[in-house]
Amino acid sequence: MTDPAPATTRDTLLDAAEELFGERGYNAVGTREIAERADANIASIKYHFGCKSELYLATVRRAMGKSDAGNVWNYLKLSSPEPAEAAAALSRFIHEMLRQHLMCREPNPCCNFMLREAMEPTEAIDVVVRDYIQPYQRMLMGVIAVVAPQRTPDELQLAASSILGQVMHYRVFRTFIERMHTQPLDEEGRVTQIAEHIARFSLLGLGCDETMIGRAIGRAQQDRIEEQTLGRGPAAALEGSIP
Repeated sequence: MTDPAPATTRDTLLDAAEELFGERGYNAVGTREIAERADANIASIKYHFGCKSELYLATVRRAMGKSDAGNVWNYLKLSSPEPAEAAAALSRFIHEMLRQHLMCREPNPCCNFMLREAMEPTEAIDVVVRDYIQPYQRMLMGVIAVVAPQRTPDELQLAASSILGQVMHYRVFRTFIERMHTQPLDEEGRVTQIAEHIARFSLLGLGCDETMIGRAIGRAQQDRIEEQTLGRGPAAALEGSIP
């Protein structure tokens, strides 16, 4: 087994930039501090990236590229365009996305940059929207369209934003929620309870009846059990499907 290739100066600059930009945002971090964190000459930033803004863009793109979020979105890939399957896929997707946000102990640079761009937009926001948010939102809208084919494109977009907003509420306001309910959100049972509530609430809003909702949530739960038993994940990675 060969040893991994040593990190290049460009890599160490990106590592340092990811840490510092993720911690404090674009405007609060200077190039000199990044160079010092990377143990590199400040001139190396100009050599490899040209300027601070290009370094930031490269950092955001790399964080997006190495995110594990693609595996979660893979649950939205349908084997057949049937409303029942789409409803089950949506239920499963909600559970896995919520689980990733609440139970993953490792920092998620991609999510950190997205939240920072939402609060303090920089010129990188167009990259985040074009290369990350829009492709995934279109995928979610496609599944919702199978569940509720009578919805207009604008209604599909609103529904997708509503579902994602419910999930992100527990990520962004986690500290407040745990203090209000005195119950941690990183327990499997609690994650399942919240995910099933979001799924039920969303599917009701899309016009599904109780029978279809119950079957969708039950199917999603059964699929989770089978994956845990067999040790398998989503059928295929999204790499190559999403730009």
